[in-house]
Amino acid sequence: MSDASGRQIQNLRPLMSKDTLALRVRDAIKAYIVSENLQSGSQLPSERRLSEALAVSRNVVREGLSALVAEGIIVKKPGRGIFLCEFDQKALARESARVQEKERARYDAVRTARAVVEVGAIGLVVSHITEKELQQLQDLTLALEQKLARGDSFVKEDLQFHLTLLRAARNELLLHWTPLVKEVMRTWAYRTDALALAFKSPPLTGEGGRIATEHRAILKAIRRRDTEKARRLLRHHFMIPGL
Repeated sequence: MSDASGRQIQNLRPLMSKDTLALRVRDAIKAYIVSENLQSGSQLPSERRLSEALAVSRNVVREGLSALVAEGIIVKKPGRGIFLCEFDQKALARESARVQEKERARYDAVRTARAVVEVGAIGLVVSHITEKELQQLQDLTLALEQKLARGDSFVKEDLQFHLTLLRAARNELLLHWTPLVKEVMRTWAYRTDALALAFKSPPLTGEGGRIATEHRAILKAIRRRDTEKARRLLRHHFMIPGL
């Protein structure tokens, strides 16, 4: 590996640092508060649901919530939940708008880079994937559909589906780019609309239904060892012009 490539890979690692994630959890919750026009006294989703929707551990969620407690925005009531305190809604809206603009730019850049890596690796995936991994992809797709039917967040299953694809390529250097997959999922989840939707009960249609259907089609092509079709389906899945 060249020094330049090594630096590029190392530069991905800070995106996944615990401190950075905790602050982004804080910002995502602020954006959710603004987008849903929540008022003082409103109850926020539980730590578990926030952890699932943002694809981070509950410890990271707790750190993000602790930051909001320190800012006087929320209060945690043992045995009852998480509630909003009195806060300046206009100031929070201005701050959230600035953060969301930055997240949108991050999302577009990371999403494109991640798609290039996965599409480029699909030939290796088709050649090396095992029956066990094919079954894992099948199980993840089913779990995603079940979560959709219940109205739960499916970010974890979506993330694991694509990480399984990269691992199946059997290329150690490609594994260094798995933070791109995790980052694009989390950045998507931190967008205001995505986090808000995670706490509603969508049917098996819309964005979630599209993802589930396309995962099944990609899996079918890989099972048939049809590299070209799997590549076309992945390109369509990522919806990036010119990919």
